[in-house]
Amino acid sequence: MNGGTSDNTELLADINPSGESLPGRDIGFTYIEQSHQGVLIFDADDGLNGRQIWVTNGTQTGTFALGDATLNQPIPWMDGMVLRSTSGGLLWSDGSELIPIALHPSWDATVSSAVTSGLSALSALGSNMLHGDGDNLWFNAEDAGGDDEPYRINAAGQILAWNVSPSGGTLFSTWVSQGHDLFAVGHRGTVRQVVHLMDNGTSQWLTNLAPSSGDSHIGEDLGIHLLNNRLVFDALLSGTDATLWATNLSSGETYQLSTTILAPGGNVGGFVSEDRMMFDCFMGAQGTELCVTDGTVNGTSLINDMTPGVSSSVLVDVVPLNGEWLVLSSGQDELTTHGVSLWSTDGNEMVMQYNPWPGVSNSSLGGTYGPLFLTETQAFFIAHDGVSGHEWHRFSHGEISDDWVVLNLQ
Repeated sequence: MNGGTSDNTELLADINPSGESLPGRDIGFTYIEQSHQGVLIFDADDGLNGRQIWVTNGTQTGTFALGDATLNQPIPWMDGMVLRSTSGGLLWSDGSELIPIALHPSWDATVSSAVTSGLSALSALGSNMLHGDGDNLWFNAEDAGGDDEPYRINAAGQILAWNVSPSGGTLFSTWVSQGHDLFAVGHRGTVRQVVHLMDNGTSQWLTNLAPSSGDSHIGEDLGIHLLNNRLVFDALLSGTDATLWATNLSSGETYQLSTTILAPGGNVGGFVSEDRMMFDCFMGAQGTELCVTDGTVNGTSLINDMTPGVSSSVLVDVVPLNGEWLVLSSGQDELTTHGVSLWSTDGNEMVMQYNPWPGVSNSSLGGTYGPLFLTETQAFFIAHDGVSGHEWHRFSHGEISDDWVVLNLQ
């Protein structure tokens, strides 16, 4: 792997000489920026030690196994990544080594000892919730009595615990943090509600939605997102389709954002870009298309019926970009029907940017293999052009992201 051209492309490392190592099969590839280089963390099987955590800096000598960990997505925290150990603890890595979290290199012996002591009485750390947001790492854990509750450890090594349900544990399904606080969807009895974990170790339930029967299913498809001091989420209180809801953090009011937008986030989820969120939605007269919200009733709407009528568009993937979004989807602009192609939107209209395989009956099947991948200046995705099969395609998004290259010709 060198130079990014076919002439300079070669096998980086034969991790499993006797078979397939299947790199990235379970946790994908996570980038870590070290002080002197960037590295990728991934999982692989060398044929001898089973599936482990590996790292590469793009060289053969810089590609090696870090060790064993559970095969869950690494969580960014304090200049590295956090993973769960196979024994129920927490591990940290900057791509050089994989160590117990208490041995983080920014902590001295006194702090490390205190962290070790504080975590020693806990088990199953991060088994249900694991979230990093800069200085804070949020995780669930069981105490000696088997009570499963949320905890937080900050950059100074201080551990804070909450007792959300005094009579038992609390399971969380989705969450979002703001400063030193966390907003999460947790089980309150048999019904999911939204709870606020505050920086002083106290908690407050923010919603009291009552479904006609069973669970409220809050955040089950869309998750929970923070927009303009409002929490936006999906909930199913009656019927068969979830609807879109919001909780105003200033007033405490919880309200439905739309009665006609159904199944928000059911296909591709929600994607926040600055102060708005795009999500897939179902509307009776338009089928499944893309909607946008700013957390208010007036700011919630269908963007465009990309496949006119009750037929649905093929929605594949979305990435936020400077207050706008790039979208892999089928659709129609003016009188031209496109298979899965790359579009952009500011939340008001959809603009065709690139169709790998033009033609009314053609579809590039973009995004069938791998996601829409964004760098500072480019968007990459795998698609079919009708000639070369499924290969990488690139789109320069400088006009959308205001990232232009200026040439001074003299």
